[in-house]
Amino acid sequence: MVSGPSVTAGYYGDPEATDAAFTDDGRLRTGDVGYRDEDGFVYVLNRVDDRIISGGENVDPGEVTAALRDHPGVADAAVVGLPDEEWGERVAALVVRSDPDVTADALESFCRERLAGFKLPRTIAFAEGSRGPSPAPSGARTCARRSRPPSGSRTGRRTTATIRP
Repeated sequence: MVSGPSVTAGYYGDPEATDAAFTDDGRLRTGDVGYRDEDGFVYVLNRVDDRIISGGENVDPGEVTAALRDHPGVADAAVVGLPDEEWGERVAALVVRSDPDVTADALESFCRERLAGFKLPRTIAFAEGSRGPSPAPSGARTCARRSRPPSGSRTGRRTTATIRP
């Protein structure tokens, strides 16, 4: 939560959204997820809206993405939740390979050593023509963002974007 003179007073013409986003004392709920380390540094990891909820468990897509990117045969990855009738959502990954011989089974085994079982990607797809480094410019990162209807329901479409530093 944040507050201060540079924080908006609310959403123009949308009192319901304003009420949902602000606390009673005027602080804005940003929706960011992060932590403060022992030295007082603050780290922003993800957004609450990006969380994947699978079988009642919260999965941080950034954690899964980081595990995939640690694999020596992966140039880049993006992780999202896909609708699943049994679990609500399942973890899915789109991977850009730096090694054309990397398989989905190899990535699952690699992730199994680093992640809890409910965080493992159940669907792994490879970007076509992914034989080299990510097409994103140096220092850029790829993010997957869920866009939801204003009602905040769990249905919605997903979009991807390249964020340049």
